[in-house]
Amino acid sequence: MNVFSTELSEISGNTFERSDPVSSSPSVVTQFYGSNTYTTDATLAVSGTLSVNTTWSVHPNLRRYSLGGDVIVPFGTELNLQPGIIVTNSDFNAEILVDGRTLAFGTEFSGLLMAILVRNGGELILDNSIITGGTRLSYQAGSQGAVSCSVIGLELNLSDLSSVEIGQNDFSSGKVRASGTGGGSIELLNQFWGTTSIEAIEGKIFHSADDATLPTVVYTPFLASRSEICSPATVQSSFASSTQWSSDFFDAVDDSAAGIDNGLGYRLDPAIVHLTHDDVNKIDIVFSKPVYGLEPAAFELRDSDGPVPFSLEYAPGTLTASMILVAPLPFGKYRVGVSDSIVDLFGNALDGNNSGEAGDIYDIRFDVLPGDSNGDKRVNGLDLQLFAAGFNSQLGHINYRTSVDANADGRINGLDLQAFSQNFNQQLPTLLEPSTPFSGSGGGQSFATYFDDFFSSFGVDDEDATLKRQRLVNQKCKSK
Repeated sequence: MNVFSTELSEISGNTFERSDPVSSSPSVVTQFYGSNTYTTDATLAVSGTLSVNTTWSVHPNLRRYSLGGDVIVPFGTELNLQPGIIVTNSDFNAEILVDGRTLAFGTEFSGLLMAILVRNGGELILDNSIITGGTRLSYQAGSQGAVSCSVIGLELNLSDLSSVEIGQNDFSSGKVRASGTGGGSIELLNQFWGTTSIEAIEGKIFHSADDATLPTVVYTPFLASRSEICSPATVQSSFASSTQWSSDFFDAVDDSAAGIDNGLGYRLDPAIVHLTHDDVNKIDIVFSKPVYGLEPAAFELRDSDGPVPFSLEYAPGTLTASMILVAPLPFGKYRVGVSDSIVDLFGNALDGNNSGEAGDIYDIRFDVLPGDSNGDKRVNGLDLQLFAAGFNSQLGHINYRTSVDANADGRINGLDLQAFSQNFNQQLPTLLEPSTPFSGSGGGQSFATYFDDFFSSFGVDDEDATLKRQRLVNQKCKSK
């Protein structure tokens, strides 16, 4: 299917069975999200000029975008590349020409003979991304942007007349070519070059030392190891909800102090949260940046008796891992754990306690107390008084309270009374505390080392191992 018109109101309800089902302009690709279904891993072919601000994102069986020709981001428009997508090319000479603004967070560029040119007035911000293969990235005079916490496995062309902030990056398989005027300078401080040899680093950089008419690249001090690149990933927050809740009920939670207006339900941190609903069956874990090693064994949910069964889904576009529970959680004490076997792009283990240091588990406690409307950790006559006060009210009514709506259907009625009667005289303090999940033994570093050692045995260097490790984990953790 070839669709390049920007005047189409909707493309929906289609099932695509081919791996290359669509060719379209960069502004139209969003029409192929929503209710469209892809039965196999699909690639969208894209070419043309962006006409409106557009976001490319990951959808089930759709994460790859291939340049079938030049993609132009003109002045006044923005192209947002969300985490998890892969940009390749089918036209070997295809270019991404940035005259407007392009944001790439957690994106992999792996095209052959593909170029990204940020031209005068254009801006490219590249963060936690991989840019490799035959791709060339060029910030020309008058351009601006930032490159940080990324793997640069190509030639980066930098003009001293551009305004680009270069944070910590991995240049172990990359090169740098300076452009501009003699006597100028370009700062590339605190980068990892895959070596500590000045001679070897100089061999990766073409600048005034090679041609006096070019500016000088300043690269000292530099990083001695890949693990020094940027801060490790953290858990931004975790949330509890139900797959049965309506959007109106999520809105009610977001409007209360218990939510943060993101549609994920009740925030579980930093203090212990007391949930009063009897249908909680989902825990969402939101990470600070792209992470890898998202196996079910890296997550735990425990009650007073031990582990609670669940399945795991991951949405790379929102950096969210979802624990889908086998059954709703009954009255009890619970503990969520995320292991430090989860790593970032550079193999740094999770910073689970947000200390700034890698190698800690994430550990949070919460309670489920259906019928405990007043939050005193007991279900008794005091809760019945609140139920009576809100009886027959619904969302939006002055007497409605989400804490009394046990089944979260937006109404307080006899169905909610069942939760009260089932848990009458239950007391949370009488229950044992759930045991601490995992051991916090630095499993993330072992995960990274395993893959590095594995690929090294085939003569593959550390940089290639990093890229292959990400691809292997991505294959196991496709978005749901």
